[in-house]
Amino acid sequence: MEKVLYISMSLEKSNYGGSIVSRANLKALQANEYLQVKEIAIVRKEEGAYAWELLAKSSKVQTAMNNLRGYAGRLNADIFSRVKAIIQEYQPTTVYLDSSLLGSVAEWCKSAHPAIKVVTFFHNAEVDFEMDRLKSGKIHFLPSLFSTTVAEKKAVKYSDVLIALHQADSDRLFQLYQRKADFCVPVCIVDEPIADEVLYGTEATQARPFTVGFIGTAFYANTEAAQYISQHIAPAFIDDNQIQFVIAGNGFESYAAKLDKPNLKTYGFVESLAEFYQSVDVILSPISVGGGMKVKVAEALKYNKKVIASPFTLIGYEQSLTSPDIISCSNLDEYKAAINNLRSMRTTASSTRVFFQQYYSDHACAEYFKKIFH
Repeated sequence: MEKVLYISMSLEKSNYGGSIVSRANLKALQANEYLQVKEIAIVRKEEGAYAWELLAKSSKVQTAMNNLRGYAGRLNADIFSRVKAIIQEYQPTTVYLDSSLLGSVAEWCKSAHPAIKVVTFFHNAEVDFEMDRLKSGKIHFLPSLFSTTVAEKKAVKYSDVLIALHQADSDRLFQLYQRKADFCVPVCIVDEPIADEVLYGTEATQARPFTVGFIGTAFYANTEAAQYISQHIAPAFIDDNQIQFVIAGNGFESYAAKLDKPNLKTYGFVESLAEFYQSVDVILSPISVGGGMKVKVAEALKYNKKVIASPFTLIGYEQSLTSPDIISCSNLDEYKAAINNLRSMRTTASSTRVFFQQYYSDHACAEYFKKIFH
């Protein structure tokens, strides 16, 4: 039996995109009967759920200093030393690195234990992500760009297998480092039973105004998209009281005064995802910057929601674009037409959950990894 050591900085019980993907991929590997999987979780607080949990408690200043020493993400000298000791203790046949930020581990592993296969999963091209943060004005992330650049180059150089989310990221890796991914595994999230009234609506759903929703944590890519909705899309429907907009997600409560319009309401943390998705008719996602693959699209498909999104948002979801319930838009006129189109088709049930189960569910994820590890 193959022994896999899964090393991740994104295994917390939270609902940001990276952690959702990391937990789903770990579950997919654990579902493979031919693998013995143990995990190192580098966390901010103890989870009590993983074989080894290494605490990464440091201030922003300490993190910046660690970055300048070449340690990317949550790594520091102490955590790196403990990771090396665990690898020597557990003696895995494969080390799975859940981020190219762990490239220094790949380098050490190939030097100290050349027989160990190193697999690195790319959540995105991290260098591009860091550059986008800097362009958005977050100049304090400059040390992170340095450590990320070093780590990602090492991940590409010293890994035996590279996994990307989609072909676009694979092509970007080739542009940056002259090496494409060996496999692509799209964003996958855990499936669960969902009530019919959430999936298909009720008579009360049909009676309320047609509701267009955006959901996501308030980080720069999402706040930029929310501003576009507030400044351009929602005002285009200001005279139609039968179309309403909702923006929600952790941190967005502080943006309410800036974003709210007569036909747009902004909320913060969502206690119940099922209730949120039941309350909207369609998910709108005009994201234009960032990296990786947008987890909230997979989540919308899971809840059988129709989706209107930018081509950038839909990167990685090409297999689903044959659905009339998923519409790609490149400008304001197209967003207006798509909203009016889906409003006219309101009584037609969505079919997007079928695509979720086929391509982006935990069952699909397990099949992707079976192919890789067989």
